Amino acid sequence: MTEEEIAALQASIAKLEANNARLTAELKTARKNSEITPEQLSQVEAERDKLLTDLSASQKQANDAVKNLELTSKQLQDVTEKGHRATIETDLTSALLTIGVKDEHYLTAVKALFSNQAKIGEDGKSLIGDKSLSEAIKEWGATDAAKHFQSAPDNNGGGSNGNKGGGNTPDLSHLKPTDRINAARAGAK
Repeated sequence: MTEEEIAALQASIAKLEANNARLTAELKTARKNSEITPEQLSQVEAERDKLLTDLSASQKQANDAVKNLELTSKQLQDVTEKGHRATIETDLTSALLTIGVKDEHYLTAVKALFSNQAKIGEDGKSLIGDKSLSEAIKEWGATDAAKHFQSAPDNNGGGSNGNKGGGNTPDLSHLKPTDRINAARAGAK
């Protein structure tokens, strides 16, 4: 080896020794900074415990919110079902009255026949099967079975007042029997 090569090697060794000393110092500093004191450990554990407590409280709140949501959803469903039943009841009564089912007892009986078949469609209207409730009741009203429940129409043809009373004959029911006979003989008007 020549003196120049030896000098170059010694310069390289010197650089390596300097780097080694610098890296050793950095390592010592890093080790010193990486040591955790008991106070630091207590602080970190306290933070962890607080976070766990907060997490537990948040989970409880989330569970309570889910329960409240489920309860509210059930209440909304109950109210919606009651509203649907009321709508069906009203529409059914109206349709039955329209086709002439006017007697209270018959009306109740016919509503019982159809109320379980009726439902509310997506558009909010009452249906029986795939037809509107009023259309289905109108079709049923034309059947022989419906005739038994329908009231007879008011008969007032030929100038009579039908079953509405009135007419041209005066009411003599308030008179004594002898006065009634005399009034009838006289052709009371």
